[in-house]
Amino acid sequence: MLQEVEKIYPEIDTLTIWSDSCIPQNKNSIMSTAITHFLLNQTKISTVQQKFVEPGHSAVQEVDNIHSQIERRLKTMEINSPVALLKALQTVNIKNPFLVLQLRQFLDFHTVAKKTNLAAIPYNKVRIIQCFVYFSFFYCQQMVGSDC
Repeated sequence: MLQEVEKIYPEIDTLTIWSDSCIPQNKNSIMSTAITHFLLNQTKISTVQQKFVEPGHSAVQEVDNIHSQIERRLKTMEINSPVALLKALQTVNIKNPFLVLQLRQFLDFHTVAKKTNLAAIPYNKVRIIQCFVYFSFFYCQQMVGSDC
């Protein structure tokens, strides 16, 4: 997905991504390994900052709204194939159509993540992780304003 963002916005050099605070899904060494892989395999973006919302505080209301729109639309349709799902997602919001990307390549970052020391990061306490192209990480456990 990050590669697609880079194609759409070639002028950016820093990405900020927001994740919920679900530790098994988003706050882990596998996600950090995937972000590192992205940085090492492209040329323009030098930094990816991953921020986590506080549990119980929805700073990603737009995403919640999009999920709600998708859920309402899919309740009225019968989906029998991945292609039908892609077409359905494109019709969720007629006024502001979603950009629907089909992933074609899936990589296994679990094996690589086991060989790194990223598990030493206290993910359950982290609020921001910043990864730089030269494979260094900065993380903080408290957000103050917009920076740590």
